This record gives sequence, C-alpha cells and structure tokens, in this order.
Amino acid sequence: MQELCRNGGILSLSFTILKLGVPEWLKGSTDIASSISRQKAKILSILLQLCESESISYLDEVATLPKSMQLGLEVLDLLKIAFGSKQKPAAGSHDKSYPVGSVLISALRLVDVFSDDSNFRSSFITNTIPFLTQILATPHDEFVSSWCSVDLPVMEDDANLDYDPVGAADLALLAASNMLTEAKVNYSCNFRSISMPSIQYAQTRTSCVVKIIANLHVFVPNICEEQERDLFLQKFQKYLLSESPKPSLDHPAADEITIVCTNLGSLSHYAKSLIPGNLLNEEDVQLLSDFSYKLQRWCKLQVGQRISQVAKSDVTSEMKVDLQPVQQPQPARASVPDPNMDGPPKVTLSITLILAIDLVMYLIPIQN
Repeated sequence: MQELCRNGGILSLSFTILKLGVPEWLKGSTDIASSISRQKAKILSILLQLCESESISYLDEVATLPKSMQLGLEVLDLLKIAFGSKQKPAAGSHDKSYPVGSVLISALRLVDVFSDDSNFRSSFITNTIPFLTQILATPHDEFVSSWCSVDLPVMEDDANLDYDPVGAADLALLAASNMLTEAKVNYSCNFRSISMPSIQYAQTRTSCVVKIIANLHVFVPNICEEQERDLFLQKFQKYLLSESPKPSLDHPAADEITIVCTNLGSLSHYAKSLIPGNLLNEEDVQLLSDFSYKLQRWCKLQVGQRISQVAKSDVTSEMKVDLQPVQQPQPARASVPDPNMDGPPKVTLSITLILAIDLVMYLIPIQN
C-alpha cells in the first residue's frame, strides 16, 4: 500500500475517476450517471481512509507529486458544481431511482483533511472560498433548513452493488447467442444500502463546513508567520467585494455580503449544539465564532460606506441636473422689477438623499 501511495498509483486512479463524465448521448440515462457517481464516492472514500490512516502519512507521501494539488482542486470543483446547482432527489429511467453514493459528504470530509494539512493549506485558503460562498450566500431560510437542521430536504443515498458474476456471465452468453428472453433482459443486481442515518448525515455535513473554516482561519503563533494572521478572512472579504453587485439604489446594502454574514451568524450559533456529540470541539466553534464576528463587523462597515457612496454620487448627479441652464420663455412685455421680490433661490432637497438617509436609519442589524 505504501508503494502505491508513494509512486502515485492511487493518486492517478483517483484523478482519472474524478474526471469521469457522462457522455452527451447518455445524459438521460440516470443509471449510468448514478454508476459514475458511485465510483467517485468510492474513490473519495478510499482517499479519505488513506488520509486518516495512522500507519502512513498519505498526504506527505504524495505532497511532492504534481497531481496531488490538481486532485485537491478537482475535489473543490466537484463541490462547486454540486452546490452551484439545485439538488433534487434522483429519479431514474422508468421511474426507478438509483443510489448516487456519498460523494458530497466524502468530498467535504476530504477538504477538511486537506485544509488542515500544511502541504495544502496555502492553496486551499484561496480555492475553498468560491464553494464556501456558494453555500453561505443562499437565502437565509433555505440555508437554515439545509445547514442548521437535521431535517434535510435532500440527502445522498449510498449503496453497494451485490454483483453476481455467474448471473452476469450467463446473461453475456445468452446475449452472444441471441437467445435473450424478456425476463433475462430485465435482470439486474440488487443494491445493499449503506447510507448514513439522516441525522448523522446532516450533522456530519455541517460539521465539515465548520471545521474547514476553522482550519483556514486558525493562527498558531509558533508555527504560522505573522502575515498569515487573518489571511483567510482578508481573502474572503476581497472575494465578496469582487462578486457583489455594484452599489446602487437597488442594492444599497450589498445584499450578498449581508446574507453571507447573517448565515455565518446562524451557523456559528448552531455549531455549539454539535459539541456534545463530539462532531466538533470547542476550538473549532470558537474559531468559527471569531471569523463570523470579524466578518460581520467588516460587513457593517462596508454597508455604511456603500450607502454613503450611493447617496453622494446621486446627490452629485442631482446637482449637475439642477445647474443646467433652463430655457426661459420671452416675456410679452417688459415689467418693472420689484425690489421686494428679490430673495435667495429656492433649494430643492434631493429625493434620493432622503432615500439614502432612510436606508441608513432602517438598515436591518446583522445577527451577532
């Protein structure tokens, strides 16, 4: 096993399987798609067992191989695609469903391991942010029901295929002899369910996200360099700014940033309930709370600055409009100016400025 690890055999196999895709002409075949998904789940499970093994340090063995980092990025891409699309219960051909394997839960657990390893942490600080943002930027009610609850609307169904080599050989011989009957054509192997209990699945999934954030946010003075302090937080903030919509009256409070911070607050509160079950330790929860607090404080500052920018730019636009010369109609006859009528010009208060002030006054406070 150690030779396979050191020479990159398992690494190459893993990379090849994770690259598998369903051919275009088989997109409608759910049984094929499910089969490929189960293969990915199985290889991720094997990798996870190797990484968690105490007899060998798999990550140390493969850290110097070029494909090791590519494998980590491939796992992250898998998560980005999965969380970027709406998950629906699988429905197979002819109304038959097929288990897809525990791909997401295994991938999350693997990212947890990678993010805690010094060989990969630097790369994962940057590359985990997109998929974490996809999770945290979902509408608040949807986020709470998916990540702060044990009653998930959708969960992965894992199973082992009880393969019958004798029956398969018989089927192949009949097919070669053109002697297949209808009963034989409909022959299929049975699946033996190995799915996690729903509560365990939901809690494990959430705990993985918490631990990933904790791993990337932690700062150990005797090991980490000073420039690594809050590095993950800074990169996370930069990503949110680059992805959030341009400030305007329609989006004055940077909606996505606010949602992310609100969801982080809910996750931080819920994470405390996972400590008694040993899914999380107090340090993980404390690191998440610290990350959430700092991001929320930054979020409030950003919201205030953006509203100020919107109000300032809009007032400037209004002033430019007010300063434009207005074409006055020619008087029919000359009139004698009345000195009593002279006075200061009327000042029109910008409606936009009022709206901006109103937004500041009624801005919903972010959860702590």
